[in-house]
Amino acid sequence: MNPNIYLYLTLFLCFFTSIGQEMIKIIPENEDVPPFLIDVTETTMKDFDLFVTQTGYISSCEEFNNCTTKNFNKEIVNVNWRHTYNGELIPKKKYDELPVVNISLRDAKAYAEWKGKRLPTTKEWIIAANEGKEEGKYLYSGSNKINKVAWYESNIKIHDGYAVKPIAKKKANALGIYDMSGNAEEITCIDKDCDTYVRKGGSLMFGQSQAKILSAYSYEISNQNTSIFTLGFRLVKDIE
Repeated sequence: MNPNIYLYLTLFLCFFTSIGQEMIKIIPENEDVPPFLIDVTETTMKDFDLFVTQTGYISSCEEFNNCTTKNFNKEIVNVNWRHTYNGELIPKKKYDELPVVNISLRDAKAYAEWKGKRLPTTKEWIIAANEGKEEGKYLYSGSNKINKVAWYESNIKIHDGYAVKPIAKKKANALGIYDMSGNAEEITCIDKDCDTYVRKGGSLMFGQSQAKILSAYSYEISNQNTSIFTLGFRLVKDIE
């Protein structure tokens, strides 16, 4: 493909609005991966709360009562996506700014089906983080300087009990996508069937090595009800 045409296509931003969530069109340099749309930000608590309110969905944490966190070696039980790391309920006024976490693969797939979208494959996630390429020029999504683009353990000055920070407060990558490095970890699927997932991007609770786009810190997870207090997601949509 002509480099100038490719540059024009990858930098062309195509926005779609769906209940407050914007998407950007990705045209991969690798022609084996079809173009797709991806959420600009991680799925928020407000997004997920609307889904729960309209459908009556019960998350894995609630159904199986199996989610815990540890704060200063004290185990906190009976937490779910509505709680902070300290086990406190998050005020609803913060729902529109915080990524939803403590989400299982089952939860994310149910939400995606409701939205008419799907979870990204690991390859699609890497391509989006790398601004359209499988191998980009940056270690992190949008920069080689992690503090510009990511919340991670070393730039959190005060730990206030939240496992995530508000979305879109750090610099976006060149395609306009936020928080692919740091903040909430993100579910990516081994393939489009999505029976197994890998966590990508690191989180606010991890170091800079996990925030690297090509970091292989996460192993495949096949238990669809596994929930992690730093784990969230963003969605993609096929272009027909």
